[in-house]
Amino acid sequence: MSQEAALGKVHEPGVLKPNAMGLPSAFAMSVAFVSPTIGIVFISALLASVAGASSPLAFVLGTVAMACTAYALASFAGRIPSAGLLYSAPAQAFGPSTGMVVGVLLMVAYLLVSPLNTDLFGGFISPIIQHWTGLNIPWWVLLIFVNLLAAVLAYFSVHRSMQFDLALLTGEVLIVGTILIVSIVHGGASGQLPKAFTPSLSPTGFGGVAQAFIFTVFAFFGWESSSTVAEEVHLPRKVIPLTLVGSVVLTGLFMTFGVYAVTVGYGGHHISALAGASNPVVTLASRLISPWFDNLVDLAAISALTGVIIAIHNANFRLLYALGRDRALPSALSKTHHKYQTPHVAIVAFTIFGVVSGLFFGVLWGPVNAFGYLGYFTGLFIAIVYFMADFAIIPFMWRKHRNEFNWFKHGFIPLLGGVVMVVALYKSIFPLPTGVEKAMPAIMVVITVLAIILALVLRATNPRLIENIGQTVFVDAALARPEAALAEVEGKDPVTATDLEVGTD
Repeated sequence: MSQEAALGKVHEPGVLKPNAMGLPSAFAMSVAFVSPTIGIVFISALLASVAGASSPLAFVLGTVAMACTAYALASFAGRIPSAGLLYSAPAQAFGPSTGMVVGVLLMVAYLLVSPLNTDLFGGFISPIIQHWTGLNIPWWVLLIFVNLLAAVLAYFSVHRSMQFDLALLTGEVLIVGTILIVSIVHGGASGQLPKAFTPSLSPTGFGGVAQAFIFTVFAFFGWESSSTVAEEVHLPRKVIPLTLVGSVVLTGLFMTFGVYAVTVGYGGHHISALAGASNPVVTLASRLISPWFDNLVDLAAISALTGVIIAIHNANFRLLYALGRDRALPSALSKTHHKYQTPHVAIVAFTIFGVVSGLFFGVLWGPVNAFGYLGYFTGLFIAIVYFMADFAIIPFMWRKHRNEFNWFKHGFIPLLGGVVMVVALYKSIFPLPTGVEKAMPAIMVVITVLAIILALVLRATNPRLIENIGQTVFVDAALARPEAALAEVEGKDPVTATDLEVGTD
């Protein structure tokens, strides 16, 4: 490899553009994927349906659990920045077979989180456009449009795509934040509700709060997405840990504040109205400020949905790219554009999947209902993945970095996050849900068992293949970055080599 190629000045086939983005863009990717505005606008009603006025407590518990998991993964990312961080931890700690099983579960969640959000985009925005303009644009047309928008932005530049996301994120937070502050200051329907941070206002006590926790897991889903651009970000061993922990803490605080403000706005005696609301923030805006502010809230929701879809698709584009690079999927997916160094084949492939799957679930359940049903389903998978990530850091640090092992940092913190995750997962499954969601825990178990069987069969019959899958999912981004390549050329240690160029942010 030439020094020019190592520095990223010459495009190499199959290599993503190094130093393409910095901390702001990486942070925007994680926060936009989580989308705190969506958590408040859409998920607050789901929380209220099971936890009642104690919904804010569910977000407090969720923030603590996610912060513990983020800290554990940040410890790992600081040593091996990886394009598939949630796979890397269990693979490094328990072996590639375990990593493969976790990888299958995360892949299911990542693939389904696209149609659930594009369905919501179409189902939510179609009536808004009709209200504003009188035009009746079908939801499926909007679904196709937003898939194509995410693809076009990502095709030319991940940096520009994330800059667009950051602008959307800033605007929506300012609009929704205004409503939340007014609701707190106004005191809502029945004044402040300090008991909202206790299980006493839940219809079924702590059981209802624990059952609602699965929706908080779903609300946080995606905070780890910045790790998928580890090969394209400047100073990944510093930037990725910062984005992991920072995105969880900041979005957790904002969403906890937001859910409390919405709960206060409706009041403890009107939680049933909140549980049945399609957009509770619009209701508060109309009542507390003015009906004209409803339009701004709708714009914020549209902005949030657009931003989260862009971030989701960018993460999935890179997941398919990594799978193709190690031949777990067709190698064509690992191709990068000769000019833009973006995974253009993976972008086209996932966009087709996004359109087809979104149309399927939207027709099956209705576009808005698909959001809730798939949200519960993906939450089950991601809870298991986060649990495995929590516990993976313990043996990883003990075996490979024992001189740095700290019982509080690498023992107590991940154990706390893992235990909370297990309790919440159990409470989300038992008692069994009803209706469409009734079969989903069983389907999740079946998929998990099939993934375990597949890993065992491959380990016995084709161990090289499973090792290749491990390399795909757990690829060490440092080895693909230009500073590492240049260090290799000069005979230096690529792990400790210093970054050579400044990111574009």
